[in-house]
Amino acid sequence: MFYYDYDQLNFSRQKLDEKKANYLLRFSFLEYSLIFNFEKREPSRAKRELAAFFEQHSDLVKNASHEDLHRSLVNVVSDFTMTGLANHFNATNFV
Repeated sequence: MFYYDYDQLNFSRQKLDEKKANYLLRFSFLEYSLIFNFEKREPSRAKRELAAFFEQHSDLVKNASHEDLHRSLVNVVSDFTMTGLANHFNATNFV
């Protein structure tokens, strides 16, 4: 678990190193963008943003631990599921 400084948008250095904090922050922004585009039913925009993320931040993904990647993907799937249920969408078609 991490602690968050809402004023500075920095992860506490006591719990996470800078690389892990950067990965989690960037992936969180990507996750938010994907869910936003899912709600707006804009899969083409989500696809462009996903491609841009991996183009700009491929080093973050390559250097992330398997545990971090696993947790991130589980969170994305959970968020898609909850958003889909709340809005009566089919997340499978979007993905």
